[in-house]
Amino acid sequence: MSIQAGLQQGLSPAQNAKNIGKDRSTVGREVKAHRRLVVSSKGNSCVHHHTCTRIPQCRSGCLRGKRQCQTACGGCIEGCQDYQEEFCQEYKRSPFVCNACDHRLRCRLRRMLYDAKYAQEQYEGTLSESGKGISLTEQELDDINELISPLIRQGQSVPVICGNHRAELPVSDRTIYSYIEAGLLNARNIDLRRKMRRPERKKSGPQLRVDRKCHMGRGYEDYQGYMHENPDAMVSQMDSVVLHKGGQVLLTILFTNCDLQLMFLREEHISLCQWDIPETAKGTMN
Repeated sequence: MSIQAGLQQGLSPAQNAKNIGKDRSTVGREVKAHRRLVVSSKGNSCVHHHTCTRIPQCRSGCLRGKRQCQTACGGCIEGCQDYQEEFCQEYKRSPFVCNACDHRLRCRLRRMLYDAKYAQEQYEGTLSESGKGISLTEQELDDINELISPLIRQGQSVPVICGNHRAELPVSDRTIYSYIEAGLLNARNIDLRRKMRRPERKKSGPQLRVDRKCHMGRGYEDYQGYMHENPDAMVSQMDSVVLHKGGQVLLTILFTNCDLQLMFLREEHISLCQWDIPETAKGTMN
């Protein structure tokens, strides 16, 4: 309602946006997205209505008599070969609507207006459609189903079908897969040969399972409590820096009492390599 009120008052887009605490471009997009054309019945909307040479022929038998053809009776719009509708050029510029136009009430042309109630209805309709997860009508979905499902059952893949019938399909092949997964088409996943033939990926390597009980009493809070009770304890911190996934790592050992850090290059990120420390390094640590 605030945007519509600002347009009715003739405020500039910048001032209108400032009053509602929004960016000028945001207000401009809102107005252009939800404005609508309103048909006027105030007069003849033909560009030739001042210079028309067919007026004498139209007057014969007209109930309006000799009245000049300034109002549209419908005959010039439906039956005249020279009819060409005239459009206002003002709403092509900011603020893009005729809400504050002084001639709006007596204008014979179609008007572009912004109505807050109409804009809210459009927004709620868009929100409802997005919640349904599909932006097609029932007829469009039926057309896709009649085209896609028989070809899939004949053995054609979805990418091939979409490539051969791109002009007839308003959606991509990924969307087709989503429709099949959701059961919106007659074709099912079992009809997709490659999908049914694709083996399940197996996890490579041994699976290491750690007993959760081994973490009891070994958390960071437990460490802080121990250091609070034993401030003079000798503490060393060890960590691994992975250089290449599945390859070499750096084993780091930090002695906090003297700020000494040692680093060792390990060939694998496994427990056996972590403790394979050279003898010279062990002498340094001792």
